[in-house]
Amino acid sequence: MIELGSDPAGTVRALATLRDHAAAGAEVRWSGRVDPGLPIAALRHLPPPDTLQGCAPGELDDWRRIHGYGICYYRVGPGFLQIKDYRDPANRFQLTVDDPRLTEAFLRLLEPAPLAELTAVTRRAVRVLAESNLVLVWQGHAVTLPPRLRRWPVPCQSI
Repeated sequence: MIELGSDPAGTVRALATLRDHAAAGAEVRWSGRVDPGLPIAALRHLPPPDTLQGCAPGELDDWRRIHGYGICYYRVGPGFLQIKDYRDPANRFQLTVDDPRLTEAFLRLLEPAPLAELTAVTRRAVRVLAESNLVLVWQGHAVTLPPRLRRWPVPCQSI
C-alpha cells in the first residue's frame, strides 16, 4: 500500500518512482491511500492504482479513463525542454521551455527534494512550474511530474 500525502518526502519519492517506471514502459500494479488535498488530476499520466482509498467518488475512474502512455512527457533539446501535457482533456498543451531557470528547476526536481534545499531562484521557478502542474509541491517537498519517455510507441504519431 503506497501512502500518498501523509509523509511528504515519501510521497514525492513514490511519485518519482511511478513516473520513472511509466517512462520505461514497465507494467506497474499498486494500491494506495491518498490525502484528500493531493491533486489526483495531476497524476493521471502515472499508472493508475488497482485501488485508491481517500479519493473523491469518480476520481479513480477518471484516472483510468484518461491515463495513457505518452499523455504527458518531456524531451530535452540544446538549452530547452519540449513538454506535452494532455492530462486534462479541457486544457491540453504543448510548450517549449527555454528559460534556463525553469529548465534547471524542472531537471533538478527529477530527483525529489525539500524546497528548503533549493535556492531562492529555483524556488521561484518551481512556483511557476507548479502553476502548470509540471512540478508537484506537497508540504514543503517537490518533484517533477512529466517523465522523459525512454521508449517511443510505434507508430510514434499516436502520442
